[in-house]
Amino acid sequence: MMLEAKDATLLGYTTLRSRKVPEVDLVASRRTPVLLLTSCLLWGFLGLGLLLLALALLLEARERRAARSAAAAASRTEPQVTA
Repeated sequence: MMLEAKDATLLGYTTLRSRKVPEVDLVASRRTPVLLLTSCLLWGFLGLGLLLLALALLLEARERRAARSAAAAASRTEPQVTA
């Protein structure tokens, strides 16, 4: 939405000062990034956090399962020494 200095806002009741036109253009150009930051990226970061949490839990469970099976295999191969 490009406004010129001679354009009127509010249906002609007021006019836009020429020094305010670049600020209006700046606000219009930054509207999409601001909306992305306040809506889409919030849900994206939440999803990313949940994905990373699930990955961490999966890796932890896999490591514990491997350690438990290695300990079980070691106990089967080594004879138990009784004193």
